[in-house]
Amino acid sequence: MDKLTKLVERLENIADRLETAAIRERSNKLATENTNNLQLIQSSDMPSLDSIVDGPLQRLSSLSVKIGTDVKEQCDLLIAAFKAESNFIKSSSGMAKPTDSQLPVVLRPCSDAIQKVAEFKDRNQKSAYFNHLSAIAGSVAALGWVAVPDSPAKFIDEMVESGKFYTNRILKEFKGKDDKHVEWVHALLDVWNQLKDITVTYYPAGLTWGSRGAASGAPPPPPPPPPAPSSDSTGPGTQALFSEINRGDAVAKGLRKVTDDMKTHKNPELRTTAPLAAKKSVAPAIPTRPDQRKAAQPQSKLELIGNKWVVENQVGNREIVIEAKEKKETVYIFKCVDSVVHVKGKLNSIVLDSCKKTSLLFDTVIASIDVVNCQDAQVQVTGLMPTISIDKTNGCHVYLSEQAKDADIITAMSSEVNIHVPKRDGDFTEYAVPGQFKTKFVSNRLETKVHVLD
Repeated sequence: MDKLTKLVERLENIADRLETAAIRERSNKLATENTNNLQLIQSSDMPSLDSIVDGPLQRLSSLSVKIGTDVKEQCDLLIAAFKAESNFIKSSSGMAKPTDSQLPVVLRPCSDAIQKVAEFKDRNQKSAYFNHLSAIAGSVAALGWVAVPDSPAKFIDEMVESGKFYTNRILKEFKGKDDKHVEWVHALLDVWNQLKDITVTYYPAGLTWGSRGAASGAPPPPPPPPPAPSSDSTGPGTQALFSEINRGDAVAKGLRKVTDDMKTHKNPELRTTAPLAAKKSVAPAIPTRPDQRKAAQPQSKLELIGNKWVVENQVGNREIVIEAKEKKETVYIFKCVDSVVHVKGKLNSIVLDSCKKTSLLFDTVIASIDVVNCQDAQVQVTGLMPTISIDKTNGCHVYLSEQAKDADIITAMSSEVNIHVPKRDGDFTEYAVPGQFKTKFVSNRLETKVHVLD
């Protein structure tokens, strides 16, 4: 009987092992099928930007070689930015959607490549083909669609529109004169059109992320803090303290009597010993009052109040467009940073006040342009401008149109003011406004002349 029981147990063990092996084999087969299916989905349904790199970008590169070295180098940087974004799109399907704090880290290779395109334009402002460099740098921000949660195609249109200011200048300058520049503009616009088509077809609601995996570069969560002690818990020391308090007057019975030889005023020898150093007390932390908190950032504003357009506290907004409907309208731009304001139409006047790295592009003003308390400002007129006043400003570039070449330029307490006058070929000649003067008292009056250093 014992032998029969042991035999049955052995058979049951063998059956369990066979069942476990069969389950493991089915699991491995299912995992392999899922992996193959995922690879097929990624290869067929997850497009990259390689088609743009191999297509219109190569055509743009070939035309850039014919135009000039600067344009070719700028085009190479644009291709590098597309490749960086193409690699990012391929990897996004295998990672979970990053948090807002993780997203800049994940996008760093793309943002660095985009930044190089803009920096190249800034380093080559004296290039003979500066409009070409500006056309690429002005529209490369369209690659930032991967960080836009909704309507990336609309975002691409808005970014490309800012670069069309320069492509239109190229067409105006070379149309009917040199066809390769016209073809270059069409090739650049074709690049962005194909990018928009990809987003409309595959990413209408934004970039898709994988449902599994962790975001690249995301640090592991910190360990949980140690549990706080319970407020109602009492340790041995606390219990002993309460027991002594409950004894009342009986506590004094345990005290030892102080004799005369233990008193300082009765025993002179005790006065010769050095006193114990007092323990330094730690100053309590001063709680922060609500009124000591950092003041909130001023709210940005873009609105028409009566006949006055008010543009305030815009930071990094390079797509501000104002369309003047009446000639009596005015524009007041205040405390904007790294922004671009485009004023269309004919209006009365424009004021640029306390702005940093802000550009103003406008058509025609009837009265004047005022630039006050600004740093690194740029002003460009495409129509008429009778007067521009620059006061307490450090760094200002004024680009005149052909119609505004005879405008009055008034400066006061300003430095590094440069006037760009158009030439017949569409380029500009830069002239520096004098910043040093020599004054002498001659014949009962002051004579002031421009002081030129030898």
